Amino acid sequence: SFVRLLQILFGSPVSLNIRNLVWHGFAQPGDIPTTLGPLILCMISTIHQKLKEKNIEMLHRPYSTIDQCSGIVQHWQTTNNSKLPQDISFGDQDITMLLPRQKDLWRRCSSVHRERTQIVFYVHIGWSLLEAAMRNLFVLANGCPNRQLTAEHDEFYTTFNEMLSFELNDGKPNKLIPILGDSCLQLFYDVLILPSGPRLRDRLSHGELDISSWIENTQDTAANSALRVTVFLLSCIHKKTKAFTEERNSPEDFVYNSLFHHNSKLIQQIEILVKTTQSLMDELNKLEQLDIDTGSIQEQMSEITLSISELDIKIFNRPRHESEVVRMLTLICEAMTSSVQNAHQTFNVKTLQLQEKKLRSRQRQTYDRMLQVLPIFLNCATQSGHFLVQKMSACMLDQLGQQQIGEQKSLKKLLTSCENLKSQAHVSLNKWDLVLQHTETILQIVSTLKT
Repeated sequence: SFVRLLQILFGSPVSLNIRNLVWHGFAQPGDIPTTLGPLILCMISTIHQKLKEKNIEMLHRPYSTIDQCSGIVQHWQTTNNSKLPQDISFGDQDITMLLPRQKDLWRRCSSVHRERTQIVFYVHIGWSLLEAAMRNLFVLANGCPNRQLTAEHDEFYTTFNEMLSFELNDGKPNKLIPILGDSCLQLFYDVLILPSGPRLRDRLSHGELDISSWIENTQDTAANSALRVTVFLLSCIHKKTKAFTEERNSPEDFVYNSLFHHNSKLIQQIEILVKTTQSLMDELNKLEQLDIDTGSIQEQMSEITLSISELDIKIFNRPRHESEVVRMLTLICEAMTSSVQNAHQTFNVKTLQLQEKKLRSRQRQTYDRMLQVLPIFLNCATQSGHFLVQKMSACMLDQLGQQQIGEQKSLKKLLTSCENLKSQAHVSLNKWDLVLQHTETILQIVSTLKT
């Protein structure tokens, strides 16, 4: 009978299906009987008691984190050179995208956003309101009022998955996408969908977050960032809905580029490679006995930085083969970055040992060999970075021809050489003759792939 009660309350669309009705924004205050709240709490307690009686010990997964929300806020503020708006409120006549009794929840949500209290409750409420508002705009844009209704036993709910798709179930283009605009859409994807992002809504709805910490600490950075992003997105949907109903364009008043798409993450990794290479070069320049063509290397790194700033990173409707190329380039970049970091660490450790006169004769010879190889190694790192940017540019310009798609074998060979380089440059091996061999191999492959 207890399982039957669970099925009635939380089962398929032919049941009360309370969880989905509330979470997906179909219900408004007054639609759900207040007596169901205490009933659900009693059921939770009953489940606990039944497990205890049967000596069943639950194995809990570690909680997930949404620290990425803080990164999203910081990225937004850096890109737009301003703070993410916090004081967001509208009058009743302006809130056209919500049901009448949902408007009060919205006012309270935007108010608590400023007061920094009851964050847990209002992040949950905010996402229900956001989905309801988004569904309203989706229905208006695509002229499908039937999709505004709750699900029947033979039809799915209209949820974010469908609303953020570029095509409808019947294959027609989703007219909501151009209304949202690229920046708004990329922000939604970062917050909701991309695997390395916070996936805020999924983790909230499936109990994967330790929300007790939000209750105990109202200044929790991740929680506050989650609330700021939630309210900001709701304000975006409000503006888009109002503009659409008034039959006017709604120009994007902010810029946002994805942080968590694999194309964006490759660019971030290349930037890390440039910084680590610059750091090693600065360290080596302190040694008078080394003759490094600093100007040439610095010029190449400046070219890499400039090329990155000019790249238009695209993340939507990309060709399938591009993701495999980008994945391989990312692994190559990570391996090369680790190689530079290992070489830097080895240089620091061995230089300190030399200064403390702890190196024996053979070890001093290895140290001298390291100093001979490092300038070539630096050139290899910068050439690799330049190659990675060149390939990424080709991807974004849709210039990956059949010949370049067939370069996977060369890219795999390049990855293997970079991984070997990483191992041999580590302080535990310190094999600089082998480092030189792998460096020359990498330079040869890069030169061939560039042409």
